[in-house]
Order: sequence, then structure tokens, then C-alpha cells
Amino acid sequence: MTTQRQREDEATIRGMIANWSRAVERHDSAAAVAAYTPDTVLYDLVPPGKTVGAQAIKAVWDACFPYFPKSIRSEHKDLVVEVDGDVAFVHGLHHFVPEPADHPSGSTWMRVTACYKRIDGQWRVAHEHVSIPFDPMTNKAAFIGPDGATTDMRSAPSATTVHRVTPHLVCRGAAEALDFYARALGAREILRMPTPDGRLMHASIEVNDSTVMLCDEFPEMGNKAPTTLHGTPVTIHLPVNDVDASIARAEAAGARVVMPAADMFWGDRYGLIEDPFGHRWSFGTPKRSLTPDELAEAAQAAMANPGACPPDA
Repeated sequence: MTTQRQREDEATIRGMIANWSRAVERHDSAAAVAAYTPDTVLYDLVPPGKTVGAQAIKAVWDACFPYFPKSIRSEHKDLVVEVDGDVAFVHGLHHFVPEPADHPSGSTWMRVTACYKRIDGQWRVAHEHVSIPFDPMTNKAAFIGPDGATTDMRSAPSATTVHRVTPHLVCRGAAEALDFYARALGAREILRMPTPDGRLMHASIEVNDSTVMLCDEFPEMGNKAPTTLHGTPVTIHLPVNDVDASIARAEAAGARVVMPAADMFWGDRYGLIEDPFGHRWSFGTPKRSLTPDELAEAAQAAMANPGACPPDA
């Protein structure tokens, strides 16, 4: 039987969850961790995965907010709060409703479990765990829809679709390119298929959770590398957490810096490198989110100062 005290405690905790949602919507990291303690443990979706303490969790939010649009709503579904004395357990689904609606921050519902403890008469978050399902056969995440059903990310419908385009690079020295991309981009080799003469007819790597295919030159088949063609009109873009560190890593591995990292008018910190095989890679980290009107105004100002506009080539 539920007591009056339990009902009051449940109402208090639900109010704390609502306050957390409003804080996240304001991008207010300090308010988001107001109920956390120096010992609170967060198991989150993003690295480092396990974070301990209110200030460390605040830093995780500070790193995440630049990836959020300015307008976002936090919603919970099927939220259950069970109170027993000075301990309470909470579980349910949570997702973000961003504007614009197709922003990736709103692509899935997340499973949330939390433990609350009454400390010195006040409820505090002792532990929080956020997760989404994944397929252990492919190691790919699955989306949770509004009805709670899961859909593999490769076949998710409409607004939750992850659209993938797979680059296929031609390299003069594809085997060496595989080694370079591992050092410069942290790429993971998936497979390589050599021909009898030692060239690679096909290879594939994983970069930023996306597949990139590559092969050696086969000029006899019209398959030529940028170094043979003396240039490329194509740039492959990688969203990264730290543009400066990514460019430094690529340069140390042997890439040429075409455009040093700089804060760009559209809100990203951005830079561009060319690898030893003639392919160009840009790196971007969102620093601030702009509305369409703000972006148009920033673009107009940048066009008036051509030096502020990257040639991307």
C-alpha cells in the first residue's frame, strides 16, 4: 500500500526530473546537475561512458550542448518512480524534440534508469544510466520509436533514417593508405582483397562509424588516383570532437594542412587537410547553433569579407 509520504516523495522526484528537463532545454549545465552529488555515477551514451561527480557530469553536458539546436524540448514517456524509504528507483524512456525536427538529436528515444537517495533530508541523484539497444551481431545501435519498438539504424524509416553515402577512394598505394588512415584518422580496417599482382582490388575501413572503401589504381581500366590526376574536386567531411587535435594527428601522420583550424561563420570550428594519396578531408566541430536568420546574416557578413570564407579546395 502506498503511503502519503511515498506519494509526496514521488511528486518531489517527478518535479526534480521536470526541472532537469527545463535546464537541459535552456542549455544550463549547472542547473542540470543541481541534484547530483560529488559521488553521482553517470553511465552515458557518449564518452567516457562512465562519469563520476556533478562537476564532471556538467563538463559532459557542456561538451554536448554545442551539438544541440537552440530550440529543443525534453520529454519523458512511461516514467515509473518507485519509493522505498530513503531510496527511489526511476525508469522510463526519454527523448529530445528539436527544432528543426530532422535534427539528429531527436532521432531516437533513450532508455533511462536512475537511483535517488535521500541525503540530509533532500533527494539526490546517486546513479543514472542512459542507453539505447544495439544488435550484438553488427554492433550497430537501434532506434526506439514513440511506440517503444526498435528499428535497426540502417533501415529506420523517415525522420529516424540515417542516410549513408560510402566514399570509394582510389589510391596509388592502397596498402600504404590503409596504414596511413589508421594512424591519421583512427580508422579500423575491415577487409582487403589483393589481386595476383599485389594491388588491392578492394579494401574497406571504418571511420567515424562509417564505411570508406578504397582500392589501388588500375589505369588500364580508367581507375586513377588524385596524385595521377594532379588534384581532386572532392572533400570528405568528418565531424569530430576536437578539430585542432584531429588536424594535428593527421599532420603528424604525414598529411598536408590545407586550411588550419578556425572558427567559421556557420558555427563550426573547421579545418582541411590533404593526405599523401591526394584525397582531401575536412574536420568540423560545432561550437554554436545558429537559426536560419542568424546563419543568413553571418553568411552575408562573411561574403563581404572573402577572407572569412573557406575555399574548401
